[in-house]
Amino acid sequence: MAKVHTFHTIRNHVLVLLVILAMALVLLATPRARAQALEAWGFNGDGELGNGSKTNSNQPVAVTGMSSGVTAISGGVEHSLAVQNGGLYAWGYNYYGQLGNGTTNNSTTPVALTGVLSSGVTAIAAGNDFSLAVQNGKIYAWGYNSYGQLGNGLWGLEYYTDTPASVTGLSSVTAISAGYFHSLAVQNGNVYAWGWNIAGQLGDGTTNNGLTPEEIDPTDLHNIVAVAGGYDSSYALSSDGSLWVWGDNNYGELGLGTSTTVYLTPQHLLPPSGYLFTSISSNDVSVLATLEAVPEPTSLSLLALGLLSLLARPRRRRAGKFPPAAIAGQ
Repeated sequence: MAKVHTFHTIRNHVLVLLVILAMALVLLATPRARAQALEAWGFNGDGELGNGSKTNSNQPVAVTGMSSGVTAISGGVEHSLAVQNGGLYAWGYNYYGQLGNGTTNNSTTPVALTGVLSSGVTAIAAGNDFSLAVQNGKIYAWGYNSYGQLGNGLWGLEYYTDTPASVTGLSSVTAISAGYFHSLAVQNGNVYAWGWNIAGQLGDGTTNNGLTPEEIDPTDLHNIVAVAGGYDSSYALSSDGSLWVWGDNNYGELGLGTSTTVYLTPQHLLPPSGYLFTSISSNDVSVLATLEAVPEPTSLSLLALGLLSLLARPRRRRAGKFPPAAIAGQ
């Protein structure tokens, strides 16, 4: 007997094919892992280029021991950080213990951190003589703590630390950034800030320094995917492709097109028409952001949407196909 394919059977087959097609597109779009080497150039007075010398270089030089496996990097004022095969390495100036290896000795080559940050590190940030790292959702901070930027409730020159210590109250962090003397983090799409606040870079409506992480503007900043800290300004990238900016604006670094010098709370910065912001970085008082054109629907995606819309419609019953329901009592 020939098998009859009903509408529902055909719909289910089409849905399965669409799911398989979507999975194939995702796999094709996924970048393949590559061996990542690290090079550095510029000022090298304290060994921050990591090539075993203190000689400046006007062209890229290989960083010792970093010929492969590098997945994240961050440059501080006079020290450098890198993640290699999941472990954290640091080199350069170390007067305040910002290398995190339990000493205050400078290093001209990368030194591996021991303990919890020897594996599983997912994000790093180097500030002005202090460092941040994320491992298993938790933030660790070490180095200079003049304004509370380590987030441990203390502040002052005497409270620096030369080994990583966990930051209070954060356990599901996905992104971090280190400004000059302040710190930023993203947890569950929300922004937290602490440390120096001379120009409102903490975004809490005041200029009071913060010694522990405080959530900033949860009404507006609730779908944040990345943050960036400048000298005394801050930036947050939303999942909708727009930016939130706050703090010092003396040089126009907030990009708002205004002459207002300080914003104590986050301000919304929209991308140019037809574009989305995709990443953000701040270097002291200048800012860089990447843009991506809003994608137009392809013929394939339009076809898939049309099929899904058609198949999702309930079928109408033809009049007279089914007998009337029996009425109780008749």
